[in-house]
Amino acid sequence: MAQGNIEDIARGMARLLCDKKCEHAVLLAVGPVSSIADYFIIATATSRAHMRACADDIEAFAASHAVRPLTRPANHDGSVWTLIDLGSIVLHLFTAEGRAYYDLDKVWFEAERIPFE
Repeated sequence: MAQGNIEDIARGMARLLCDKKCEHAVLLAVGPVSSIADYFIIATATSRAHMRACADDIEAFAASHAVRPLTRPANHDGSVWTLIDLGSIVLHLFTAEGRAYYDLDKVWFEAERIPFE
């Protein structure tokens, strides 16, 4: 059970990624256009090591708000995409190449962008 408003938790996660120097972080309200989740967070890490560190930080942040991941990211050194499914929130961390290739921003263009700064 999450402690606090899920949108506030998602905003906090997006801010954390910015604080950790992820690039082009966006928070999307996907709930109105999909049943997959309520929010997607999409961000670009500067390296695979940076992606792993940010995923660890997000998991710690989630745990501090009593949010448990439904999936845990596999730490594959060659991966261009790390996904953490937190139920109502799904985090997508990419390398620059992965983000350009999968282009989730374009796929979910109908979702409202939520400000988090």
